[in-house]
Amino acid sequence: MKGNIVNMKKKKNIKILILLVSTLAWVSLLPACGNLADTEQKTEEGYNSRECPVYRVEDMDSLKLGSAEFNISNYFIRNEYQYQNHYYIDSDNNLWGYGDNTYGQLGNGQQYIPQNDYDNGFEMTPYKIAENVVHVDFGGYFMIFLTDKGELYGAGANLNGVMGIDVSGSEEYVANPAVTVVSEPVCLMQDVKYARAGIRGITALKKDGSVWWWGEIRTTSAKNIKDTVGVRYAEPEKMLEDAIYVTCGNFCMAAIKEDGTLWTWGNNTFGSCGFDSGDKDFIEKPVKVLEDVKMVWMDEVRFDSIENRLSYGMISPYECNYAYVTFAEKKDGSLVACGYEVEGEGSKSWSYMLYGDILRTPDQMNGGVEFEPVTVVYSDIFQPVAFCEKDRKPQLKFKDLKYGMPAEEVQEFLSNLEINYKIVDGISDEEKVYEIVTEDQYFRFCFDDKLKLNAFYYGAYGTRNGKIMIGMTRAEVENVFNSPFLEEFSNDNEIYSTSFYQDDSIYEIGYLDGIVYYVKESMIDESKLKNQKDENIQSNTEKTDSTQSDSIEK
Repeated sequence: MKGNIVNMKKKKNIKILILLVSTLAWVSLLPACGNLADTEQKTEEGYNSRECPVYRVEDMDSLKLGSAEFNISNYFIRNEYQYQNHYYIDSDNNLWGYGDNTYGQLGNGQQYIPQNDYDNGFEMTPYKIAENVVHVDFGGYFMIFLTDKGELYGAGANLNGVMGIDVSGSEEYVANPAVTVVSEPVCLMQDVKYARAGIRGITALKKDGSVWWWGEIRTTSAKNIKDTVGVRYAEPEKMLEDAIYVTCGNFCMAAIKEDGTLWTWGNNTFGSCGFDSGDKDFIEKPVKVLEDVKMVWMDEVRFDSIENRLSYGMISPYECNYAYVTFAEKKDGSLVACGYEVEGEGSKSWSYMLYGDILRTPDQMNGGVEFEPVTVVYSDIFQPVAFCEKDRKPQLKFKDLKYGMPAEEVQEFLSNLEINYKIVDGISDEEKVYEIVTEDQYFRFCFDDKLKLNAFYYGAYGTRNGKIMIGMTRAEVENVFNSPFLEEFSNDNEIYSTSFYQDDSIYEIGYLDGIVYYVKESMIDESKLKNQKDENIQSNTEKTDSTQSDSIEK
């Protein structure tokens, strides 16, 4: 049974072009993108005292765990951040968006065409997309939003007709998602209660309880070389009835029915659907997999993102992404999960060929090269798990580190905090230093030629004194540090970095589009500081003289 996409008109803003595949596609398809927290020993009240895997989440309170009440409005998303785009709904229910517009996903009637490999096309000024909006979601190539009248709109790449444009007879969009786009919001469906966007499809719950899906699922890792695409519908397809909630990840979908049963469909290579599908990679129609379910999540356990600023295409450090994993809360409050790297009673270890693995080059994939089998551990049975909230200010743990500390003491300090790191020796021939870099690469600790700590580098979160945060504007920085003693400009005369003297340290603040994207805190070298000040004064004097000379000539 098929549904029609309503109010579709031929748009002048539909553009045809050929672009390289976005790096977002490659990043999004990486399995197990997040980090699993340490296992936790449960009491005899929890899962027979077995060790229970603990998964990190952005915000525990927002999940409303243990709440008996089910209200769909509690799960509306009003702040959605993915590393290329940020969408948010203000207090007046106006929807705003900014960031990448390569696929017309900002809905401003335009599509940005990069001029070269270094041109990211980011639009950093928020654009008002629509009014009377209650919910928004973003799939990577397109966005969707729901109005208070139950109208579901979308804008962005038309993958397999997901935006309502007929793609029959052509699969050019597979390699080039920007080949056909809708750059102004178009109504996709009416009488909608809730909807979620995957990377290549949309799941919608209508007010009558019916569940609809359209788009497609493509996987880079399949058991069968001819089975990498599934659940393909160019128009909305009715999947279920009597549902109260729907969601989807990048590879599979789920719905909860009125009777509390959980139903899933989509890619099941790693057991993400919680169902034993044998050698089949895809489950084309929903199957019942669990009972007494209150809530379900896929890939990420969240609704709103806690990130509220786009850091120029950087993945949010708060993100907790577990690709190919499905999580559920049961009505008794217990938490369970299935999918990739989920271990427990009945989990499977299977060695086989992964076709289309993104870690292989095109030549390897097309040249008939033989590969060693890959061993994958997964569970198509729901296993007991637990959640913990990810530390939002891990940089504050470094406040007790002192300049001049030997490298061995810094290593011991990090080990005691159970922070994984690596040593990069000879990072700079000029200064003959080496660095200790945390596993997530968010923090670097720099040393002089005597292996004494002399600098910190922050690529996420903020400084260890808590004063400067990544994502701040220049004005906000100068409210904290006042005026800089040194400014460095890029070729287009935009601010690149500013330096401040405070708390016996020099802080070098790096900007992109006026937004802080790194901070370097270093020990003061008085002679170097004086030279920098002198150079800055001389540079400003030369600029003033040049301006006066030009004025006299005129």
